[in-house]
Amino acid sequence: MFINFLLYKIVMKYRLLSEREKQSSWKKISHFFTIIDNEFVPPLSSRGDTVKSAIKKNDTAEVIVAETNGKFVGIVIFWSYYYKVRSSYFHWLIVEPKFRSKGIGKELTKKAISRLHKKRIKTIKLVTYNTKKVALKIYKSAGFKIYYTRKNIKGPGIDKVYLVLK
Repeated sequence: MFINFLLYKIVMKYRLLSEREKQSSWKKISHFFTIIDNEFVPPLSSRGDTVKSAIKKNDTAEVIVAETNGKFVGIVIFWSYYYKVRSSYFHWLIVEPKFRSKGIGKELTKKAISRLHKKRIKTIKLVTYNTKKVALKIYKSAGFKIYYTRKNIKGPGIDKVYLVLK
């Protein structure tokens, strides 16, 4: 199986993109998120327009996707901050269920980190849950360290885990 990694720069002002590009990008991204909707608590669909708002939240939002046969099978969404410290925040890392355990999440993480290092980003942060064991393994293997854990945030034994890569 051949996986192409593509980088999409999605900026807050959509006028920078042609109407056709904007439509095709959002359609593919939105479709991908419907596939994994129920893996989140609460489901993504019950949270309003979370995906679009996460990407529009900051004009430095970037999306790297893994694509095969014109279909997105993995995605990482992140953005950068340039205030006192050059830093970034990973918002989503998701791989379609039937493409998991093939190294796609690890490769997307590496490509995002590489992209951020080229931009001279000094700190990358993210938040996940202790129940996302595979994601935690990917992040730790990429060098992320846990700096805070918020216990029982979504019920007994479900902890919110904060990680950083410096």
